[in-house]
Amino acid sequence: AQGPLSRVLVVREDEQTHLVTLHQHHIITDDWSFDVLLREWSALYEAAQDGVPPRLAALAHQYPDYARAEQEA
Repeated sequence: AQGPLSRVLVVREDEQTHLVTLHQHHIITDDWSFDVLLREWSALYEAAQDGVPPRLAALAHQYPDYARAEQEA
């Protein structure tokens, strides 16, 4: 009934130290999804720190695949 359901706060303590907090309502995520989010954020952060393009794993299924499976069920 009230938002936001997800909040991100980045606090810059100094040039090299940052704190990121993520608050999410339990209704918009589960443990598996949250684990994926953290892994991908970490990969993106490390790539940015190294100045290289991020290397994220390819998705096994795209949204159209999911939508088609739902329609066929």
